[in-house]
Amino acid sequence: MSLNNQIIMGRLQLIGIISKGGFSLAILVALCVSCTSKNNNKYNYKYGKLNEAVIQNMQKDTMGNPDDVRLINIDCNYEYKEAGFLFHDLKLIPLETSSKSLIGEVDKIMIQDSFVYLLDVNKAKSLLVFNLNSGKFLRKIGNYGKSNSEYIEPTDFTVDGNHVIILDNRSTKLLIFDIEGNFKEVSRLQFALQTIERTGVDSVFIGIAGDNRHIDAIHKYKILKFNTHGNILSKHLKMDYSINFCELNNLKYELGRFWYHAPFSNNIVFLDGLVTEVKYKFQFSKVGIPDDFVKRCNENYENFIEKYRRSHSYVQNVSCYTNRYMISQYADEGRNGCLLVYDMISDRIIFNGVPTFDSQEGTIKDFLAMRFGGKSPLFAVEGDRIYGMIPAESLGVLDSNEKIKGLLKKGTLSNDNPILFSVDIKENFD
Repeated sequence: MSLNNQIIMGRLQLIGIISKGGFSLAILVALCVSCTSKNNNKYNYKYGKLNEAVIQNMQKDTMGNPDDVRLINIDCNYEYKEAGFLFHDLKLIPLETSSKSLIGEVDKIMIQDSFVYLLDVNKAKSLLVFNLNSGKFLRKIGNYGKSNSEYIEPTDFTVDGNHVIILDNRSTKLLIFDIEGNFKEVSRLQFALQTIERTGVDSVFIGIAGDNRHIDAIHKYKILKFNTHGNILSKHLKMDYSINFCELNNLKYELGRFWYHAPFSNNIVFLDGLVTEVKYKFQFSKVGIPDDFVKRCNENYENFIEKYRRSHSYVQNVSCYTNRYMISQYADEGRNGCLLVYDMISDRIIFNGVPTFDSQEGTIKDFLAMRFGGKSPLFAVEGDRIYGMIPAESLGVLDSNEKIKGLLKKGTLSNDNPILFSVDIKENFD
């Protein structure tokens, strides 16, 4: 088999594996768009009558300077090439596999104080904690159930100082645990949330709002800041429409600030106190999606697919930000998997293309670069360090690559837990 054929086969095998383990975009939209009917008297069968104390001290954001926006110009004449040269200081840590620590699919990863927190919503229905250095399983936090101290659907979580907070979207409540996993208290919510992120202030959090059409004061606002008592402190990013295409994990707290990117949008928004502003704007050499695409589609995802998805270029996901780099994935006229690495300090694009991998001769870094080019890659960032997961089942593509197999511990099987990896992106590409 020629080298080119090896590269192509390696890419096809891995893309199939990534697609199998990734989210379906249609499922994400279904999760984010509610079918509840509008009711202007602040009453809803799920939430009941709103206690006005929840919003009595709520503040509203202001929009920043629209002229202070940095353009990221994307040339859609990209290449198919290896991208392992981006990374250095690679570390691989297999996570302990036991009957108590089995992971199905990781929905969120967070690194905090030498601990790895992994949320598995569907299989384990739990938040699992591992040692960052050894991969040893430490504990599960919380249990499935209907009591005050249990959750039905652990939708999202965050770690705030000495506490772990789990959002149960199904039961509309926050469960608060200490670091050892001991239950402390529960907070009932009277508004819908999709995500929760820490803010750096004790007991204050921020999140993507759900369908809040039963609350006139907030139903068009995309982001809410709130406390553990369930009181809304501020509302941000008002929309001209009540429903937006959205997915979980597009609001991030990294580098001491909040970054928000709505799927398919050209804009990256910063939140600083009560100021909300567009800080970066993607601009494509081919036809990009207009800023008001949701409104033009009448808030209908099928209309979006018909009008834009296969004929326009757009950013699918901004997966992580380090101290220097922004890593995102975009689609070019329906072709997925384009990786963009942007240097925010020097204002230049370091990599723009589709990462390739030769299953026989490729390096482990080339293999990992494929993970960065997927539709919805999942990462955590601490400073310049990027953490991610390699599903053990995807290692089958490496059976003929002796160089990479030698780096992995013997006995790694397809039914084992994922392998944790961490890398830095190089600072000098001259």
